[in-house]
Amino acid sequence: MSHQFIGLLLLVLAVAAGFYVSSHYLQLTSLQLPVPSALNSVQLPSSAVLNPAPAPVISTASQTVTQKPVTISYVTLASSGQSYTELALVADGGSQQPVDVTGWHIADKSGVSFTIPQAQQLYSFNGPQSDIALKPGDTLRIFSGPANIGNFRMNKCMGYIQDRTSFTPPIPMTCPTTDPSATVDFSSQCQDYIASLNACQNPSANPPVPPSDDKCFAFLQTLNYTGCVAAHQQDTDFYSNEWWVWVDDKMNSFDPTHDKIQLLDTSGTVVDEYTY
Repeated sequence: MSHQFIGLLLLVLAVAAGFYVSSHYLQLTSLQLPVPSALNSVQLPSSAVLNPAPAPVISTASQTVTQKPVTISYVTLASSGQSYTELALVADGGSQQPVDVTGWHIADKSGVSFTIPQAQQLYSFNGPQSDIALKPGDTLRIFSGPANIGNFRMNKCMGYIQDRTSFTPPIPMTCPTTDPSATVDFSSQCQDYIASLNACQNPSANPPVPPSDDKCFAFLQTLNYTGCVAAHQQDTDFYSNEWWVWVDDKMNSFDPTHDKIQLLDTSGTVVDEYTY
């Protein structure tokens, strides 16, 4: 077969193909090939997801709770089996600064109120008084009845005052004990007498001691409140965390059955209230 004939044949086929395409164009463009069902169920892996939704933001901020600087811890009425009414205030143990409560008011539901007075930081006979600044965790105990020697912060020598003066309620008799090594050079009678004294007991004006035992008599003169303070004022545990004050009959207006007792600061704002 000659090359001319083959070329002529190819030309005829190309013309025929072009004629077929032009006459069937619409059918060819609408042709859809079936997709195997197995391909329709293929799921993309999660790592292939584009632009994933951002994770929700969880706030860890907590609400700030306002702590009361001072709270009314309890109220005990005289009708509850004791001869006096007592109210206790406690300073917030988590606070950073002392709270000056002198000048604050205690009021009952009838509107009767009284002012928290001053007291002595270190008790001394007829000493000056100052504002009561409650440190974190301190307690102010307020009693009905007269203040026989004034109001004060408790310290570990105050039992010597109780031995001389009657208090209601009584002051704990928990004074420092005498070191036996301090009395070894005294007469036997003196050592026996000192050993017989109770904690916070002031010695007798005429102790059973030989008159010649001058060292003993000098030592006995230190067994009192003034001598105790001089010896122990620098102790880390000298001061108690309690203040004691008396307000005469100012709590007699409290209802003996049910009442609402409020603590108000100097601006008249209610700091805390106690109901019973």
